[in-house]
Amino acid sequence: MEDIKKVAVVGAGIMGHGISQVCAQAGYEVSMIEIEREALQTALSKIKYNLETLVKNHVITEGQAARALSRIKWTLDRSEAVRDADFIIEAIKEDMDLKKQVFKELDEECPEHAIFATNTSRLASPSLQRKGKKSLLVCTGGIHLTLCL
Repeated sequence: MEDIKKVAVVGAGIMGHGISQVCAQAGYEVSMIEIEREALQTALSKIKYNLETLVKNHVITEGQAARALSRIKWTLDRSEAVRDADFIIEAIKEDMDLKKQVFKELDEECPEHAIFATNTSRLASPSLQRKGKKSLLVCTGGIHLTLCL
């Protein structure tokens, strides 16, 4: 992961905002992409709350929280956000046809070296492999992240 500098997270919902937060806390520049402005605002509120809670519980410092938040770029423009992404994590709803469509579009929008991953809990992901003109680099087993409440 040392060559990865920029992460793009497609989807800012239940899992997407948390993935964005963790990547930013780990030091990566993150573009969090959503199709609705309201969803981005909700995600931002949740991330701020999460970071404030971590500070309040002495898990991280205020400076660490501020730096993490500053690493996250919020956008509705997916093609702009993934243009220079090294690692792209898809975190949209569990709809295989929609995921296939998004992967097809991402394949045209992102750099050749980009690694694709899908955050899925139940869908088979081998059919999401990159099929376009770019190299085949994808986490075909998906990544399953657990939301801890």
